[in-house]
Amino acid sequence: MDISLKEYESIEAMRVSEIVRLATKDINSIIAELNTPRETTEQMLLGTVFHSLILRKDRRYVPEDIVIIYSDNYRTKYAQTEKDKALENGKIPILIRQWDKMLSGLKYAEKMLDIYFDPNICAFEQSFVGDDETFGKIKGRIDGIQNGCVNDLKYTSNQINLDKKIFDMGYQLQMFIYMNLSNCKESNLVFFDPNTYLIQIKHLKMESIKDECIGLLNRAKRNMDLVEKYKKGELGIVFESDYATPQWAY
Repeated sequence: MDISLKEYESIEAMRVSEIVRLATKDINSIIAELNTPRETTEQMLLGTVFHSLILRKDRRYVPEDIVIIYSDNYRTKYAQTEKDKALENGKIPILIRQWDKMLSGLKYAEKMLDIYFDPNICAFEQSFVGDDETFGKIKGRIDGIQNGCVNDLKYTSNQINLDKKIFDMGYQLQMFIYMNLSNCKESNLVFFDPNTYLIQIKHLKMESIKDECIGLLNRAKRNMDLVEKYKKGELGIVFESDYATPQWAY
C-alpha cells in the first residue's frame, strides 16, 4: 500500500505490535500497562536511528529525523538542552560518539545487510492495512520487502539463544501477520549486533510457523476479551490453561 507515514498513522486500525503484545504477555502485565506510558530507552532510540540509516535509498546524508549532538555525553548543559529540544520537535537525539560508532558499524556490515536491504531493489518501510475476522481492521509497517520476501531488521546487543528471544518477543507472530498482509510466503528476521557487527538470520516460512501462530492469535483474542471485561468492571477469576513454552525456545 503506497501511502505516506502521516496517512498511515491517521488510519484507525489495530497495530500488529498490539496484537503481538496481547499474544506474548499475561493479562496482569497487560492491565498494568494500560495507564503506564512506555518508557523510551536509549537502546530503543539507537535502534530507531540505525533503522533510519539502513532503510532508505540514499545513505549518504543524515536522516531528517536525526539530530546529532556534538558531545560525548549528556552531562553538559549544552548536550541536555539540545537533547530536550530534539525530543520536543519529534526528532531523535544521538551523541556524536554514538553516531560515529554507527557509521563504522554500517561501513563494516553494509555489504552483508544489503543481501536483505539492497537500496536498488528493496521496497523500504511499506505500510499495509487489512481486515481480520478476529481483530477487525489491522495495520503494519514492514521494514523491507525484497525478492518476494518480508525482511525485518532487529538491532540487538544480545544474540544469545535467538530462538527464545523470538518466542518471548513474539517475532514469529509479527512476521506471520506481515506475510499475510503482504501476500508473501517467506520472511527473514535480520539480527544485527552493534558491538560485534555480527549478523544472524532467522528464516521463517509461512507454513512452518502457521500452527504456532494460530495458537498465539487465539491467546491474543482471549487477552483482548479479558481487557474489555476489565474496562467494564466485569473481570472476575482468570483461568490459566496449560499454556507452555515450546521446548525449542529454551
